[in-house]
Amino acid sequence: MTTRHFPLLALLILTSCGGDEPSAAPAVVFANEPAGSDYWSRGIEVGPDASPFEADLHGRYVVAPDRALVRVTLSTQGRTRGEAAGRVRDAANELRETLADEGRCVAEVADYETPRRNEEQWSGSASLRYDIELGGLDTVAARFARVEHCMERFSAIGANLSDVRFSVSDPLVTIDAPGRHRAELLERELRALREVAQVAGPAAYDPDAMHCASRGQVSILERSLRGVALGIDLACDTRVAAPAAPDPAS
Repeated sequence: MTTRHFPLLALLILTSCGGDEPSAAPAVVFANEPAGSDYWSRGIEVGPDASPFEADLHGRYVVAPDRALVRVTLSTQGRTRGEAAGRVRDAANELRETLADEGRCVAEVADYETPRRNEEQWSGSASLRYDIELGGLDTVAARFARVEHCMERFSAIGANLSDVRFSVSDPLVTIDAPGRHRAELLERELRALREVAQVAGPAAYDPDAMHCASRGQVSILERSLRGVALGIDLACDTRVAAPAAPDPAS
């Protein structure tokens, strides 16, 4: 039997390259699984919630998002009140032009705050509404690409705004007109009540004994790039019987 000896240099190369060892597997943490390596300090991983998928499966009312809204605040300083006001106005206008991309990303100045004095400096601030258009995009991937395209425009802010402080919110997925879905949402709720009323046997729902009312308030229950889930206020209570008229003979 012949014994082969690798040169030291070859062993060092194999060691540094890792040889044929597989790369480390990605970390996967399951719900209710201890998190952390120290037994006594482990917490319990909550994990993501799958219930929205179940709600979609059961037919909740979901519509495609129209846009994602981002709030941007900026603050500047100046030696005088007028200097601070002028600087924040110029910075807001420049940021608006930098972020804009016609048909996809729209930025507009939403508000200015009155300049305030802080020791020897004056500070001014403004807020912008950054509107990311999602209408007409039919897939989650396309909507995600649009959001990232618009958010990446923040990297184009020039060095001439280096004296400005910015704060940017997360994109808020929403729809333009929730009230447009009011009639369908009410019909869905009432359809379920009518079906219950038609069940044979003991009355599960007696329209004459119940009073249902709605103010027509449509609310957003959940929002994601997949869709915006909507609900409507509808409350049903047992009718209160009118008190019997007193007997005139008594």
